[in-house]
Amino acid sequence: MTVNPFSLQALIWALPTPNKKDQSGRNWLSWAAEYHDDEIVLYCLQVKDKVDINICDGTEDSFSKTPLIWALEGRNERMITMLKDGDTSSLHLLVEGISSIEQKKILDLVTRLVQADYNLNQPDQKGRTPLHLACLGGSQKLVSALIEANADLNAIDHAGEIPLQYALRARNKAVVDLLLNALSTDLKPVQSQQWFNLGDKSLLWIQITRRAQSQGFELELINDRECDWLPDAKEARLCICEERSIWSRLPEVFDVHVMLSNKSCYWNYAQRDFGHRSVNYISLIFPCEQGKDNGPWGIAWIKRRTVEGFAQGFISMLPSGWVPNDPSDFFNLFLEALHQKWKASCFDANERIELLRHDQVKKCGRSRGLVDELAKNALQRADLRRCLQSHIEGLNEVVTTNLSLEPDPQLKELIHGIDQEVSVKLDKMEQAVRDLLQIVRKLTENLLPGTKINRTGACMGFHKRGGKF
Repeated sequence: MTVNPFSLQALIWALPTPNKKDQSGRNWLSWAAEYHDDEIVLYCLQVKDKVDINICDGTEDSFSKTPLIWALEGRNERMITMLKDGDTSSLHLLVEGISSIEQKKILDLVTRLVQADYNLNQPDQKGRTPLHLACLGGSQKLVSALIEANADLNAIDHAGEIPLQYALRARNKAVVDLLLNALSTDLKPVQSQQWFNLGDKSLLWIQITRRAQSQGFELELINDRECDWLPDAKEARLCICEERSIWSRLPEVFDVHVMLSNKSCYWNYAQRDFGHRSVNYISLIFPCEQGKDNGPWGIAWIKRRTVEGFAQGFISMLPSGWVPNDPSDFFNLFLEALHQKWKASCFDANERIELLRHDQVKKCGRSRGLVDELAKNALQRADLRRCLQSHIEGLNEVVTTNLSLEPDPQLKELIHGIDQEVSVKLDKMEQAVRDLLQIVRKLTENLLPGTKINRTGACMGFHKRGGKF
């Protein structure tokens, strides 16, 4: 092929390997960006399907540099404009490198990217934005700069996590507070347990207050056994508790313990008005299973009427770690958590039946402890049925009589759905036990007196009527 030797554009376009790297890991584009050769950069970008714009060189610096970073360091505004749209990694590299080089230098480079309208929410291969990485790194100044530049505070990575969850994982309260003070932060993806990562083992409460007019949130870590349940007027406060012994004391603290004396062992509910303040308390337990913690858990909410407006406090042992909008919203979260808890309980109960089935087939129906195990299993299922009935009756009482919950037909539908689903699962367990007994009967009837068990525990022998087992 003949190429005009006086045409730089033609020479670059005719290169057989325009993306070829030298010993330092750099290509033509990288060198041109460092030495401010706008013309070569332009021609390289015209064959961008052959040139890697995100190439990271092997410099002796503390982190690799892309062509865009070279342009940023050289303050070449024209070249920055040419490179920024196709670049997907430079800001990530700068954020990750902030701990290893001067913070002031990094912040200066980030500021130039922001001024050039660089995409601040560009995800990496794991779906992490630069703000995710900045929160994990813990630089308050960098996080603040990205927030001020309108980086997406609620961007979700491939694991479903937002930057706030990265800051919680890094146990950096200062960065967490920066995110909570930003008006657009959404707490819905955060789980209760993630808040407790910020404290030590003595931490008993997480207190999150949503300020009036949606002016962000205030976070407090509390080591005392009691906290301030109610915020100021027009605010809402979530108090998260993990200690079940503390939860058991709340009826006395709220002065509703007398109303719970005749309640079911599986369900307790009290609602009381104290003039301008009302208290609602729901506590429940499940039958003890496999040595698990069987203490009470639930929700409570307090509402106070003032001249300026209502103040709402939500006390929670739920997995969701965000401030509810109102009692109805809170009760819906409670129903979701209760539904998941029932699914887990039914799964555990069914697993025990499956283990019995496997054991009986393996031992050809000759397990001496079968009767005792089935009797124990039957009692557990009976407890589950009584527990379910108590929960459903209690839930229906709440939605029927509690005036702080907005009338919503869907609440009763949700409760009915839990009742139906769990009842079906328990019925299937009963059938599974009957099937197990039938299997055992057939195994014991069809085995010859001399049947042996092989090394794996499987039966070896013949049916009485001659066929192989």
